[in-house]
Amino acid sequence: MEKELPIQPVYNRIIVKRENDDKGLKYDGREVEIRNGQVFSKFGLFMPGVSLEDVKRSQISKGCILAVGDTCDDQFMKGQNIVWGKYAGTTQEFEGEKYEIINDEDVLFIVKGGK
Repeated sequence: MEKELPIQPVYNRIIVKRENDDKGLKYDGREVEIRNGQVFSKFGLFMPGVSLEDVKRSQISKGCILAVGDTCDDQFMKGQNIVWGKYAGTTQEFEGEKYEIINDEDVLFIVKGGK
């Protein structure tokens, strides 16, 4: 049985659980890896001036809808996988879980047929 979400979005907002895919990360066209919160090239060289946030922001924003607000467009439903704009939304933490909160108009497309 699926655990009920302890929060409900309002108006046209969507709560999404971002895909946590730290494999195959790229920054500025180069493969990178994260170690102890710092960014290294695939060859193991430390990349000063590149923050973890920079790397995360450059990745595709993809996740699964957990809940939709009451004025959201009818095409958005719980369980759908979506992709949204790079700078859209905000990350919020509630009871130890991180959620992405985005407006329905910031969704670029719905991923059909699973992930």
